[in-house]
Amino acid sequence: MDETVQSVTPKLPALPFSTQQLPFSGLLPSPNEVVAGAYDFAEALLASQRKFAEDVLKATAPLLPGESTTPAGQEAE
Repeated sequence: MDETVQSVTPKLPALPFSTQQLPFSGLLPSPNEVVAGAYDFAEALLASQRKFAEDVLKATAPLLPGESTTPAGQEAE
């Protein structure tokens, strides 16, 4: 089976230079930095989406059936 897979996969050409010779390659983030940045971004995005959803629920609470028009913790006068 190993021969079948190898026969249908194309051979990749060798690069004429190493990654050490690429201009500005030292400015690229490390793989760890890329992963950390992606998770930090996703965390911030999820937090802002949660806040938005909570704000929408708070703003529309008086419109929902059975909901009081007075804020929670306060008694109607």
